[in-house]
Parts: sequence; C-alpha cells; structure tokens
Amino acid sequence: MKFGNKVCPNCNGKLDLNNGMFECSFCGCSFAADFDSEDVERIRKETEAERNAAKALRESELNRTKEDLKYNRYTRPSTTAQPTQYNQQYSQPTTQPTTQNTGRRRSKARIIVPIVIGGYVLLQIISIIIRNTVQNRNQRTFSDILGGKTTTETTTVTTTVTSEETQYDFSFDASIISSNEEMMDKLNEASNKILESDRVQSKYGTTSDNELVAGYLFSTYYTNDLFLVYESKCEDGSSKYICVYYNNLMPGDDSGDTIYCDYTAHIDDVYDSVDDARAKLVQEHTNYSMSKLDIG
Repeated sequence: MKFGNKVCPNCNGKLDLNNGMFECSFCGCSFAADFDSEDVERIRKETEAERNAAKALRESELNRTKEDLKYNRYTRPSTTAQPTQYNQQYSQPTTQPTTQNTGRRRSKARIIVPIVIGGYVLLQIISIIIRNTVQNRNQRTFSDILGGKTTTETTTVTTTVTSEETQYDFSFDASIISSNEEMMDKLNEASNKILESDRVQSKYGTTSDNELVAGYLFSTYYTNDLFLVYESKCEDGSSKYICVYYNNLMPGDDSGDTIYCDYTAHIDDVYDSVDDARAKLVQEHTNYSMSKLDIG
C-alpha cells in the first residue's frame, strides 16, 4: 500500500503508519505495508452482496462498540492483521465483539422479579376478598328470604347459619311479659313518666291522661324490641296515639320465665290510630317475628 493512500478500506477511516504497519485510527484495523493495487483489485471483484453484508455487519459491530465505550465496559485489544488474512478481516472487521451486558440484565431482574411476585400475591388477596364477599352476600340473601326462621328445605350454607342462630336463641313470646304483672306495672310507670314530661306534652299538645291500648313485641334470635301504644288525650278533647318503645329485652335465665329490661323508655312516633301504628311497625320490622301483648 502506498502511503499516499491513507484511507482504510474497512471503514474509510484515516490510516497512520506505525512500525511498518498501517493502523486505522477509527476501527483499529492494521494492515501490512505491502498492501498494493493487486489487493485493491481483488476487493473490487467482490460482489455487491458481500460488500453490503460486510457493511451491515461493520455498522452493527461499530454501534455496539460505541455503546460499550459509553459505559466504560469495553477495552479494545490491539490486533495485527496480516496481508494473507485481509479477505477474512474485510468480511469480518477486527473490532472485538461486544461483551454481554450481564450487569444491566441482573439489575432488571432485581426489579422485575419482585414486581411479578407482588402482582401474584395481590391477585391472590383480591381473589380471597371477592370469594368471601360473595359467600357473605349469599348468606345475607338466604337470611333475608327465610326471615331468620329455621326451615327444613335449606341449602348447606343456610343450615349452618341456622344452627348457630338456634344455639344462641334469645327470642321469647310477648305472653311472658303480659303474664308478669310486676313487669307491666314498671313498664307503665316508665312510659307515663316520659309521656307526662313537659317536653312531650308541649310538643304534641297532650295531657297526663294516657292509657295503654296495644303492645307489640318484635323478636329475632338476638334481640327483642317492645312497642307500647298509648292513647293520649289532648287539650282540645281529641286523642293521639303515641308509641313508646323499649329495646334489647333479654331472657333473665335459661328457662325464659323472667325477662331482663332496663325500663328506659323512648318515644317512637305519633299515630292517628292503633291500626296505623301497627302497620308502620310491621313494615319497619320485616325480618322480625311479631307477638301481641294481652292488654286485658
């Protein structure tokens, strides 16, 4: 090769003469100083496809080399190309192949693996929550349909719930209250105390003339609410029906002969008649069983 031709046939980079060898300052290829016109003619005879393939391969290798140099992960070894090896070097440049960037792949793995595991755990938690929600909804639906009553034709889920309710059955009948004279006296005393209060009389225009005309007990397995309807005389001679209630009545013992009540009276509402009061109470206690007090 004449020194006047300073262009690298591999990448068209600048060639420098060093110790009898031409070295490319860009791609690092080295050539013997006796590379002449015959070698150039041999290169020209190569097919267009070979040149294109070699060019594409060189560009790919150069791009990867630049990327490795950017991250200081590549060290280019010095190579010496002999004239007899030129054809092989021309089709496969002497630039060293890039090493696999294992460090970056490991960093990505450290990020991706916890995300995948966390996503899987989250899906399992969501699945458990949905399954429990559906089961609870089915149980509530069965309970609403059956009204808290034990039936012989139920599903397995309903039977389990019913057995638990039956085990803790605190319901009782209103006849136990009606037959307990002492309890009825205490209920009337507590009711008249709130009905004769200044606040109630000024609000509804009633007097101290109040008479118990009806009583209803609404029960479930867990609670018992008592409603007493009083006919209260007004100052103008008309009557209003005021409902007083007591909540959370419980059996005093296992026999159910005694009833616990704290005798704390609450005003429920005012009605035009006993029938209106009864209809409204039944409507508001659709899942309760109702028993009527014997007023006498």
